[in-house]
Amino acid sequence: MNATEHLKLINTAFQELLQITPEFVSVKNMDLEFVDVSNSFASILGFEDRSMILGKTVTDLFDDKITCNHLYARDMLVIEGSHHKEAYEELLPTLKGGQVYISFIKFLARDENGKPIGIVSLGHNKTKEYKEKLSFNSEIQSLFAMGPNTLVSMIVDLTTWRIMDSNYRNDIHRFCYALTTVDDFLKLANSISIPDHQSKRYLDALDQNSLINFYNEGKREITFDFPVKEIPDSDIFMIRFKGRILMDPLSNHIMMGIKFSDMNAERKANDQLRKAAERDSMTGLLNHEATLDHINDYLTHEGCDVISAIFMIDADNFKGVNDSYGHQVGDKVLINIANIIKQTFRSNDIVGRVGGDEFMVLMKDCTSLDVVDGKAEELVEALHFSLVDDKGSVNVTCSVGVSMYNGGGKITDQLYYEADAALYKAKASGKHAFAFADDNN
Repeated sequence: MNATEHLKLINTAFQELLQITPEFVSVKNMDLEFVDVSNSFASILGFEDRSMILGKTVTDLFDDKITCNHLYARDMLVIEGSHHKEAYEELLPTLKGGQVYISFIKFLARDENGKPIGIVSLGHNKTKEYKEKLSFNSEIQSLFAMGPNTLVSMIVDLTTWRIMDSNYRNDIHRFCYALTTVDDFLKLANSISIPDHQSKRYLDALDQNSLINFYNEGKREITFDFPVKEIPDSDIFMIRFKGRILMDPLSNHIMMGIKFSDMNAERKANDQLRKAAERDSMTGLLNHEATLDHINDYLTHEGCDVISAIFMIDADNFKGVNDSYGHQVGDKVLINIANIIKQTFRSNDIVGRVGGDEFMVLMKDCTSLDVVDGKAEELVEALHFSLVDDKGSVNVTCSVGVSMYNGGGKITDQLYYEADAALYKAKASGKHAFAFADDNN
């Protein structure tokens, strides 16, 4: 094969390659005009045919002057010899207004005498990886962002086990500013924690291999709370660890966004919501469900071995009050009854409204039946009052039923039933009275 045939073969093969290769190939002359390009390169930029690019410069193809200047500068680095081979990534516009992210390698082509004759560029489409990187950066930064309750936020490269970035709330900066490694930081977390079963399990598992294995198993998030020891000049008592593991699409490193948050504010807010949900909106007493829950909890734990008494209280002829004076007056009566009950019993006794005009009290730690008897008598007398209204004076009395808890055997529902039965016994005797359950006499 002579030289002419050899060149013809090479040219034919190159033209065939330009048509079928998925890679982005371009050849420019020394005037930086496109001499040839691959079909894939023309297509990715939005050109229907590669001939539409030939003979043109990037300035002819793109309106974006900044992009054109970048590309021109890269070419000149190769031509001037300061970079024999140039590798870089570029965000290029398309004819349809989109963008493609391409990784390029450029080198200077020379003839047989070593004279520069053009620039050859080989490119690979990395638009998918670029978009994934943008999404990754957005997510990792959102994890890193400091919120109002955030104590510490950091980005950790699990592949290299390095802290890539970190931020600390001002009041704890003094504890963390000197920490330089992930291990140092985790030692601090372990040193201040009060380990329970869950938190110890997680804190012990926060090492490089465990976290990488965690990711390889398809798991992405770790969240747990752990109580902490007293920290000087701080009211922090509960910390939430939240970590999310992501893959960096460009480096293929496994990354983790971490936040340690102060749970005091959230805990206080939850406690306030819980307490509000337990309360009867009219009287401020515990509602039906909360009353029974609190009584059951006391009798099951703290008061399981002591004598206590259940009081059921019901307004006499309350329907007549509503019918004669209206519900507004009826509500005032109920509020007055609630206040009298609270004043009659101790602050640690459990007082609740369990029905429309029904109230329930657990009198804790009763020393004797005589004490309970005296309290019942006191309560009946206190709940005999008059309420003056525009329509006249409302005379109010209540009846009371009492059931005794003697330190074992009975459950809250049974005591409730017995006290309720005693209440109706009191009403049957003429109202404005109290009665004990049959087996408490």
